[in-house]
Amino acid sequence: LFCILATGVYQHPEWVSCRSCDDSYHLKCLDPPLQSRPNTWRCPTCKKKDVKVKKEKEESKPLFEGEHDDDCFMCFLGGDLICCDYCSKAYHLQCHLPPLTEIPMGLWKCQECAALEYTRKFKCGECEACQREDCGKCIMCLDKPKNGGANKLRQTCVMKKCPFMRYAPPMKAPQSK
Repeated sequence: LFCILATGVYQHPEWVSCRSCDDSYHLKCLDPPLQSRPNTWRCPTCKKKDVKVKKEKEESKPLFEGEHDDDCFMCFLGGDLICCDYCSKAYHLQCHLPPLTEIPMGLWKCQECAALEYTRKFKCGECEACQREDCGKCIMCLDKPKNGGANKLRQTCVMKKCPFMRYAPPMKAPQSK
């Protein structure tokens, strides 16, 4: 881990990570310094962004009034498409992420428009880091109860840090019966 504010890299057991952007900080580097690690915490940058997001949400994105695409945004093929009420994009039910099982009632936002409202980033769930098992050796793994740790850090294994964080949650794999 690298503290965003520290002027050098050094190991210290008292870390806190932003729940929105996943940046890490030493408790003592923050202004004001934190005495203990909170369960949920957001960095000053994400707190500022959150204020802006709330204002944008209040204004709300206007309904789209132009012509919709004739081809699916994902597979580029035509056919029976569902059109987003907030942009020009159109999708096959099965091409949308997550796939739709039926046509939604009322106003509908596609995956692209809905992603603009997320304030927290998700792991992609598909890259090598997301698929990897815990290393069991890093400071984060050693802190986990399954490895005999006190669970104070509550962080992902350093080997599982996703390089492709995104606002849309990963698609859930279909469950076998």
